[in-house]
Amino acid sequence: MKAKIGFFGGFALLYSSLSNAAGGDFIFRVNNEEHRFPARCVDSLKYQDKDEMYPERVSMRLTTECGKTYSELTTKNVGKQLAACYESNLLMSALIISRMGPNIMLTTDKTPRVVLMQLLTDYGVKPN
Repeated sequence: MKAKIGFFGGFALLYSSLSNAAGGDFIFRVNNEEHRFPARCVDSLKYQDKDEMYPERVSMRLTTECGKTYSELTTKNVGKQLAACYESNLLMSALIISRMGPNIMLTTDKTPRVVLMQLLTDYGVKPN
């Protein structure tokens, strides 16, 4: 009986460790320069369906260190086009109109569903 409990307890522990999310890298491109933000830069990530005020989107908060890097990137590139990618797949493209902080809202209404679903799966986020 003890062997069975140990086996199932070990199996449950293995399953829970395998099911933890392992996010991928975000890449921001400006002027053909790539700025990679690995998964450790993402403090939180949420999916938000479209509503009356906003389109479908992914809201992401970067860690303090990575948020400063992102802020510097946007500050020195105001007026330029920024492409936001996940694992080399384009999520969105937008004009940088001001310095950005650690909170990023990526509209995903034009993002291929397979890319969006992979991002959400990798970060352990369940769509609404």
